[in-house]
Amino acid sequence: MRAVLSFFGFLGFFCAWGSGPAAVYRINSAYEISASGSGKWDITEEIKTRIEILESREGQTFLFSFYEPYYAEKMKVKGWANGSSLESNQYYSRPADFGDSFMSDSKIHFIGFSEEQSKKGKTIEWQTSYSFKDLVFFPVISVPEEDSVSGYTITIEHPESLYVDFDFIFTGDSVGYELGREKEKTTLRFHSFSGLKESRSYYPFSSTRVYVYPKLTIRKKPVNGFTPESFASWYLRSFENRPALNLQGKALADSLTKELADPAEKVKKLFLWVQKSIRYLADGSSGHSIIPHDAHYVLKKKYGDCKDRAFLIRDLAGYLGIKVYPVLVSTDAVAQKDLVYVENFNHVINAIKTDQGYVYFDPTDQTGEFGHVSSNLLFSKALVLDPEKPELTQIPFGSGILEAEIEISAHEDSLSAATGTVKFSRGFLTYIRYAKKDKNSFDLENLVNDILSSFVQNTGFSSIDELPSDQGESRFRFHADLAKSVIKSPTKLYLPKIPFLLMTNSLIEREKDYHPVFASFPSRLSLRLSLKGKQRTSAATPFELKGEGVSYTSSLTQTGDLFNLNCEWKSDRFIYEGSPKAAFLKFSKDWLKNKNQLFTITGAQPK
Repeated sequence: MRAVLSFFGFLGFFCAWGSGPAAVYRINSAYEISASGSGKWDITEEIKTRIEILESREGQTFLFSFYEPYYAEKMKVKGWANGSSLESNQYYSRPADFGDSFMSDSKIHFIGFSEEQSKKGKTIEWQTSYSFKDLVFFPVISVPEEDSVSGYTITIEHPESLYVDFDFIFTGDSVGYELGREKEKTTLRFHSFSGLKESRSYYPFSSTRVYVYPKLTIRKKPVNGFTPESFASWYLRSFENRPALNLQGKALADSLTKELADPAEKVKKLFLWVQKSIRYLADGSSGHSIIPHDAHYVLKKKYGDCKDRAFLIRDLAGYLGIKVYPVLVSTDAVAQKDLVYVENFNHVINAIKTDQGYVYFDPTDQTGEFGHVSSNLLFSKALVLDPEKPELTQIPFGSGILEAEIEISAHEDSLSAATGTVKFSRGFLTYIRYAKKDKNSFDLENLVNDILSSFVQNTGFSSIDELPSDQGESRFRFHADLAKSVIKSPTKLYLPKIPFLLMTNSLIEREKDYHPVFASFPSRLSLRLSLKGKQRTSAATPFELKGEGVSYTSSLTQTGDLFNLNCEWKSDRFIYEGSPKAAFLKFSKDWLKNKNQLFTITGAQPK
């Protein structure tokens, strides 16, 4: 799905090799804010970057790209090499290509430096500038993650009545800075980053040392929308003259829900209709990168993007007297801060409020279920656009739980010919429905094989067939090869205490950084292996690991000549930060330390 609420910033590439940086660069960001009357503003942004090239290679050139923000009045790009302006053929622009059915007025600009201009000892510079009219678009500023940054300065010229302050997220060691204030100018200057502790940044923080959050106020009231209340008020006010639902929309809402009494069931019916009947096509032209189309336009065209669908459901439900809220979220991991900015969000879903809290659903996800969202949204910040009481909250774990139960039966004399079943439920059903719908690009058998193989180690899966299933689950049978999983000796059998592939050694390195761990584990995964043998016994002690929000147990029991290996993984979160992160990484260490442990079954091998 396409991000619709978007912020486009600087994109560039810096080379480094050997023991030190290949270049040293300095960045100056300058903003000028002036009042234009009636609460309106004129803002200009000018960012200038200077690079001194310390090392070069044969054939080295530089190409930099800059997305033009959708809210900007024509971006200008200038470049210099050793103080001389670039030739016209070193610039070019084209419409931005978003890779799906997306109509947009945005452009992407390029600037290139030749091999001669990119040699050791040379200096290259460029400057981007544009103007815009609304302080809500004043950007979060990302200070690059580079030891070669010699300085970063942010200068904001502004009316005396406008107070400028900042909040920060440091992704590594804190960076020294100076904050200077004058009547009509505020300057934030960061010192050299060299010598700082390596932060070992991981996505989405790999290119940023500091996130700078501007907070602009007049008489202590936000004017750039950094609080939930001010941002929601600004956003909803942007289209407060949206036409009321027309007769066609009212008739549709009535016809879809006329036999239903429960409000939640009515909303679910609207959700299902929009999900199946409105084709996804994002039109970001003429200001619609952020503003949804009117309901009658979407119903007439039978297409729309995430915000078009979410606000259509809001309007249809509103006509029926039911409050459904659009909810701003991000499908990508973003730095977590209890502040609100346009670039925090790139997607819109819906929610209804119940006595148990919000129930979230995503009408853009054509295979999603009512009350569930995709796992990448779990625990992410969500701005609920309740006009009376906007709320910045987190999407709870229960909105996208992934569950799978695996059962395998085998005989010790034919480990390569085991059979089994798997039952998928909750969030896994979305993937399965998608595979069934889009058969050209996604094969159902391969999907199930990939899921099983990614969870269970040393086991081969084949001959996967779908079985009849109850509502809310999807079941498959398969053949399994356990020859590498169950180890045999003349007198013993060995079964893994941890047959699951969930942790990797790379997780342990995450102790050295400051960022959350974004885990993609299922919330519940169980395996029952029933192994038949003869003249064997076992007195295995159950195995258990526990951490904050995560646990694992396995046991081996015997009934006659049947041995049952029972394993269960449980997790109640997808993001681990702070003390939960430390506890999770300790759990990961214990997991990896014990991953080769085995249960032992003794007795003579039958002849």
